[in-house]
Amino acid sequence: MKPKYETGGVHSDMNVPAEKRHYETGSHHVMLNVGVKKMKTWYTVNDGKIDRIMQTDDESPGPEWKEAPNDWYGNHGDKLEWFDGTMCRISDELLVKNGIRKDNRGRVYNINDRNSRLIYSLDEELAEDETKEEPLKDEPYQYFNKQNKKWVVDFVEKEKVEKESKIWEKQVAIEDAERRIQRSIRAKLVGTATEDDKQIFQELNAQIEQLRDEKRSLLSA
Repeated sequence: MKPKYETGGVHSDMNVPAEKRHYETGSHHVMLNVGVKKMKTWYTVNDGKIDRIMQTDDESPGPEWKEAPNDWYGNHGDKLEWFDGTMCRISDELLVKNGIRKDNRGRVYNINDRNSRLIYSLDEELAEDETKEEPLKDEPYQYFNKQNKKWVVDFVEKEKVEKESKIWEKQVAIEDAERRIQRSIRAKLVGTATEDDKQIFQELNAQIEQLRDEKRSLLSA
């Protein structure tokens, strides 16, 4: 075999004749048009994955190295199942379609608090409490149905909260009317009530009684 030359992570020596240079990188292979002869690409396998990658002008770097086909697109860490029988790289689209790779890229949501995050890479798994299903818009009362894998409206909680809100609104209105009626009551007690005071008292008293009836109806519903 012809001698090897290294500088850092990429094997090369610009003092070596161009036709004898070869290159290696741990993460991807490179080809430099430094000679007239097309270089060969070699790779090793470790634990079912592409490990080291090297280019030489002719001979194999060693018995553990396998020759890659021309225009090879393999990278360090690629699984062997991502290649066909001739070691040509299968497209990610086809790998995903065939269930060999997983594509969860995009925004995913926590099923408990609806907070989201972005997934950028293929094969990243969703956590047990995550889904790609987007929550319902403008709906604060919802939960994720794990069986149907859908967001659904929690009508029980929604009606409960809305009922409590209406009861609170009635109580606030009652207290406001009771404050406003105090002047008319005082005027009647001291004998200074005018016709306007009497009319205001009647209107506010009727309003208070109506609000109390509406509150009682909500509480008993």
